[in-house]
Amino acid sequence: DSGMPVEFELGVAYPNPFNASTMFTVSLPDAADLKVAIYNVLGQQVAILADQRMEVGRHTFTFDAKNLASGVYIIHAIVPGELNEMQKVFMMK
Repeated sequence: DSGMPVEFELGVAYPNPFNASTMFTVSLPDAADLKVAIYNVLGQQVAILADQRMEVGRHTFTFDAKNLASGVYIIHAIVPGELNEMQKVFMMK
């Protein structure tokens, strides 16, 4: 096993719930244009963690919410035509 991803995938954020920051991976079996954005429950974008061409592999991202209010946030990972996944995370201060 080469350890290379076989599918486009948004990994589970850990820890969740979290205080200040949480980490997650996005797996890319092919080089791709990846956008990773964070939204609040009102649908407002609060952060962009990636918006660029990324190489094959598992990419780890940290969502740092220390300057944001406690509550639910949505991680949204998009690779056009391949991946469109969302995940809820809960930030508790």
